[in-house]
Amino acid sequence: MFKSKTIIAILCSITLGFISCSSDGNKQDNNAAANTSLDSAATSSDAVDKDFVLEPGDAAGKIKINEDSEEVLKVLGRPDSSDAAMQKMVAFWYDDSEGIKHSTSIYAVRDTGDMPKARVKQIRITSPKFKASNGIGVASTLDEIKKVYNVHKIQSFKTENNELDVWDSHEGIAFEIDNGKACTAIIIHQKGEELSGTYLPLR
Repeated sequence: MFKSKTIIAILCSITLGFISCSSDGNKQDNNAAANTSLDSAATSSDAVDKDFVLEPGDAAGKIKINEDSEEVLKVLGRPDSSDAAMQKMVAFWYDDSEGIKHSTSIYAVRDTGDMPKARVKQIRITSPKFKASNGIGVASTLDEIKKVYNVHKIQSFKTENNELDVWDSHEGIAFEIDNGKACTAIIIHQKGEELSGTYLPLR
């Protein structure tokens, strides 16, 4: 009888030990899975393409306000078209990888002095791939833009297919708005200054 009770006690101890080990193993597996999920999320977050971030008053992707235009050419390559006159320059790059032809263009003004450099004063983009940190970009509506930027209309102009209004913010970002109240292009310019006209056409 004593032996039977002893055997049963031993078996119970072994069983409980096995269950405990299995439970610890499951916890470790769950923790590993959770860590893997967190790592994946972090990786996904880090994978956001910074080449298409709009920074009002500062940059559009790789191009920065007041940057030497020669540095822009090194990054983006030879422009698809360009023009220069009176110490001013415009350059255009086109991209139709999305099935629609989009453009990136810069307006640069040459400094005076012993070593003059043409520095970027305006950057205009039409691709919806570009987004500000608040999600605003080409195709955003005027109402959406007004919720996050203090904008005011500064001019209107006509194209072959549309009539556009330009809404500007002193934060250094302006928006071309079509008849449907949607943004068709964004211009990054000097912060604290109103968007000024360009000596050469930027469109």
